[in-house]
Amino acid sequence: MGDIIPLYFLGMSFIVSNALRVIGKGSFTTMISLSSMWLYRIGMGYLVGVYFGMGLKGIYLMIMSEWGVRGLIFTHELIKITKKYGGSV
Repeated sequence: MGDIIPLYFLGMSFIVSNALRVIGKGSFTTMISLSSMWLYRIGMGYLVGVYFGMGLKGIYLMIMSEWGVRGLIFTHELIKITKKYGGSV
């Protein structure tokens, strides 16, 4: 079960970001992807992996959490756009 959850976050992040790109929000997805990668994967990954001494396990946890946070931000934006144009969620 622990090996499947990261793939769910990865899928959620990629599918929803591509849906946003199709409707013209490509710059939004690029900015969120770059900023979350630098803050979570690199910044927090270094902090948890090296400073707190968790090593590769800590870096992997930060990669998973970055996929989840990015996916939630993209999902929130997609729901907001869908409601704006009268769609149901």
